Amino acid sequence: MAQAHYSGDVTATLQEAVVFHTAGRLDEAAQLYDAVLIVEPDHPDALHLLGIVAFQRDQLKSAVELIRCAIAADSRAPEYYNSLGGVLIQHNAFGDAAFYLEQALMQQAEYPEALVNLGIARFGDGAIDEATALFWQGIELRPHSAQAWAALALITFNDGEFEDARGHLRRAADMDPRYAYGRSCVFGEEYESLTDPARLGALLDGALPDAGRSGLVVATACDHKYFRQFGRALATSLDRNAPGHDLHF
Repeated sequence: MAQAHYSGDVTATLQEAVVFHTAGRLDEAAQLYDAVLIVEPDHPDALHLLGIVAFQRDQLKSAVELIRCAIAADSRAPEYYNSLGGVLIQHNAFGDAAFYLEQALMQQAEYPEALVNLGIARFGDGAIDEATALFWQGIELRPHSAQAWAALALITFNDGEFEDARGHLRRAADMDPRYAYGRSCVFGEEYESLTDPARLGALLDGALPDAGRSGLVVATACDHKYFRQFGRALATSLDRNAPGHDLHF
């Protein structure tokens, strides 16, 4: 197995780091990005990519700081603004995220990832119509954007348009396995036929979790109307996708 090492050549080291990063070997990638930054403390690509590593490690504050440093080092890279916008969305800082995403689009108007991220930021701020338009713009530029289709599914689901929501979510799942959980969700007339109450006795027994048990316990609250419509599908989805975990309403 290849090991991370600084070759003395910044370009070659960054290329090696990206190979590790793409393979999900974050420790090796971060080691090489750090090595580049020792030699060139303001190297924008190394700062940006190290910020992405921090984001993937759920170190959101560090990710924001690093990507802001990358922008300070090179303010003409739209991908830096898009990345910062995406990280800020995870902070629920939708207004700040929108600002940076708009900067990305000012530099590159036909930037599907930035359009979709801006749509998510607008959705987070409650601007549903604008968000929907942005998602469709992103899809026009990149029809296979799973993220955009999944976001549209959320909007149409919230509007009660279950048939459209199901179609959008299945498109997303077909394009990216990360959205495959959507196949466990059923809407409208399919609901009763695909969720058999007979098999749910063990799932919905109402018992409290054993304090010494392993596995995640998810506690939720809902009213009777929501439970009748979605409770069974949520329980069967949990059973299928997270065996060994408990869901408590």
